Amino acid sequence: MTVSHIIVILSTCDFIDDLKIIEINVEPPVQSIKARAHLKNGFLLQITESIGEDFRRYSYHLQDGDRVIKRWDNAPHWKDIRTYPFHTHVKDQEIPLESKEMFVSDVIDELKKMVLESNKKVVIEETLRKLDIGNEDMRELEKIRGDVWKREKKNRVIKSFKKNTSRL
Repeated sequence: MTVSHIIVILSTCDFIDDLKIIEINVEPPVQSIKARAHLKNGFLLQITESIGEDFRRYSYHLQDGDRVIKRWDNAPHWKDIRTYPFHTHVKDQEIPLESKEMFVSDVIDELKKMVLESNKKVVIEETLRKLDIGNEDMRELEKIRGDVWKREKKNRVIKSFKKNTSRL
């Protein structure tokens, strides 16, 4: 991947409001980019990547205000992690998580999932607020949902049992 590819991916992403290229070098033997992408949900993604013939260093840093949400990077300092040097820092966790090697396209895919989950949560919260459902009602709904799930599971087991015993 080249710096040009990174810029194309970022500039065509539909949930990036504003993209600022802070620093760029496209001259061989090393290409590099530092950029800031302000996302539509208010988050900030900072991109730092250097690409050479036989190396690649990256950091994709996602934050909300001053709070770190996630950072994917390959800085060679967590040698005990199985996926070394690839790892992911997650907000309040001291030790990073294992990670595959990440590219800007992978990060965009992760962000899309996060935005979709966030949107689902907002829609659910707004719907519950409109319906004026309180904590007591929520507990009752959870109980009903659990009962329905158990009944459906029981019916599937009975159906499977009948199907399997009818062959005997």
